Amino acid sequence: MPLFGPPDVQKLVKKSDIPGLLKAASYRNNPAVRLQAIEALTKDKKFTTLRTQSHTQQIAAMLAERAKYDPDPGISSVALQKLIKMCREAGKYSALEIGELVGFLIHAIQNKRDVLAGVATAALVHLSRLDRKFPENSGLEKYLAAWLPRQISQGMLQDAAQTAALLGKSNEIATILKPCPQTTRLEILAQLFKEDAGLAARVASNIGYREAIPLLVDHLYLNNPQVTSALLALDARESIPQMLQSLPVVGEAKDFSVMIDVIARLGDASTVDLILARVNQKAKSDPQKNNFNIEVSLLTGLGKRDSSYLTSAFRDDLPPSEWEVLLQSLGRVADKETVPVILAQASRNPSAAFLPLLILNLKDNRFALFLADHLAGWEGQAREQAVRALGELSDPVVIPILIDQINQNNNDLTKAATKALERQYQNKSISYLDKQLILKTVYLLSQRHTDNTVHLDEGDKRWVSDCSHTDGSTHTDLGPQIKI
Repeated sequence: MPLFGPPDVQKLVKKSDIPGLLKAASYRNNPAVRLQAIEALTKDKKFTTLRTQSHTQQIAAMLAERAKYDPDPGISSVALQKLIKMCREAGKYSALEIGELVGFLIHAIQNKRDVLAGVATAALVHLSRLDRKFPENSGLEKYLAAWLPRQISQGMLQDAAQTAALLGKSNEIATILKPCPQTTRLEILAQLFKEDAGLAARVASNIGYREAIPLLVDHLYLNNPQVTSALLALDARESIPQMLQSLPVVGEAKDFSVMIDVIARLGDASTVDLILARVNQKAKSDPQKNNFNIEVSLLTGLGKRDSSYLTSAFRDDLPPSEWEVLLQSLGRVADKETVPVILAQASRNPSAAFLPLLILNLKDNRFALFLADHLAGWEGQAREQAVRALGELSDPVVIPILIDQINQNNNDLTKAATKALERQYQNKSISYLDKQLILKTVYLLSQRHTDNTVHLDEGDKRWVSDCSHTDGSTHTDLGPQIKI
């Protein structure tokens, strides 16, 4: 290196003079020389292959010094970026300890070197995404809270969102954002959702920021409980139409359980009208392919909060599709107090195929006479479900009806009736005469016994059936069995 005048970086590069370049990187009189030397040492492939571990440590130390103390903010920023890049390429941060990087950020904020602070923050954000732990008691949170409003004031909103994510304190972030213009808050929150949706939701909730409600709704798909909590904390009822609009016309309720739950927890009687209007629209658009499981789930959730939301929605002029969805939902609420309403509504169309399953799930004796009066009006699976529902009830009218169904020329129906009689026989409240009636039915069934030529009988004494004997090792029984 010449004794007078600035160092000639190009000559030093040709000579592969790493010590000379290290000195040039600290040349005070010309920032251009310092920058050229830094670029040569970190960018030139010639040096990346020649430098020893000792050289690498010296270059890292030089970059750290330039980053912290160079009078030119541009060189300071470049030096820190180069240092961070060196560490990343090495696959570790040994040359630049995390604590030292925190120190760079604090130094930059204290000295109002915003460009350098931005570079240090970006590096710390990168480290946080790698789940690296920051040193305790470093004072980092205090300085991030000081740096965040400066970023916002300079319009660095995306960077500000990253700083907020690094800070991670929803109360402090909310305090900083509250006096900001609405558009600024929304943009930062939108960016913060990309960094940490739960934190963004907590900030919106802490501010009481209703303008963020559409943003929260848009992020319900993340299934983040903090997004849900924020919508509930903000009592975001005005978002219900938006949420209903975003639910698909055709789909499975389980795939949208979070949004359905939020609507159910925010809604009221007026929400029932919105859901029924959706049912009506779907029924008109494609009456052959109606799938209302989403609407039933919505109404069921509302009804579990307050069954009167559903019971008060029944009207004489309610279209069939809306009536059916509303009644199915009320049945799923499983509130015994609603049984009189269900019975009254079921009488409007007692042959509706969904009614037996609804009654089966409720298991309420008040349905016994209704089932007895309308059993013949159901066919196939609906009638089998009605028979099963009778088996769950404790009413004297049940047993004669079940015995009558056993005598029907329908194997599936007979099987359902025999299972229902088993349930009745096991019922402790059944009378002696009813038990004798069931045993008489068992005897009559045994008289109808038939065997195949090759069949199996386990000879299980717990079963009384049309095969009351034990045959050889291979035979099968035809006919129903009643387990008593």
